[in-house]
Amino acid sequence: MSNEKKEKIVVESKELDMAGVNRYQISHALLNKININYDTHPPVRDQSKRYNMIRTKAKELAIVIAALTPETREQSVSLTKLEECMFFANASIARNELGEQ
Repeated sequence: MSNEKKEKIVVESKELDMAGVNRYQISHALLNKININYDTHPPVRDQSKRYNMIRTKAKELAIVIAALTPETREQSVSLTKLEECMFFANASIARNELGEQ
């Protein structure tokens, strides 16, 4: 007989059976953050315009970097970090202006 506690986590109406594999209790705050970070957030108001402005400026800088630096690992890393910067700037808008009309 097993003393294993059968823990279940509900994600989008689907119950995940985590018996025997989850070691840590997920806090409500963390579960809320996961839901915000991994859900789709349709743009509201002027968000699309701001996303595009950030994307356009990041692309301009990427072109400058590509034109002024040799194709090296360092250039590749700088372009990847710029892409991450663009992503997180847009994610900042999407994830933190939920439900604002």
